[in-house]
Amino acid sequence: MKFSWKEIHEILIPYFDNSLPKLTQVFLADFNGKLTHNMRPLYKLLHDNFDIKNITPIINKELIQLSCNISNELKYNYEKNFGKYTTGTSYIFNHT
Repeated sequence: MKFSWKEIHEILIPYFDNSLPKLTQVFLADFNGKLTHNMRPLYKLLHDNFDIKNITPIINKELIQLSCNISNELKYNYEKNFGKYTTGTSYIFNHT
């Protein structure tokens, strides 16, 4: 089987063919793809196997809902091409 970027794009494009900003599309793809269908099941298997209580405060409904309502400008500094803009995060938690 020969690798083809064109075939990969044809598979992925329908998931990104919407009016959301590109950064939001990437965040959603990361959460709905990698986290939900890869990392969570893998971690569950490890926790169950070793009888470990899984505590994931960063992956709770309230935090996910909050993060979905934070503007992309506060998540990413477009001028400096830098992600996880800490000034914006600080502003949100001090002004909500």
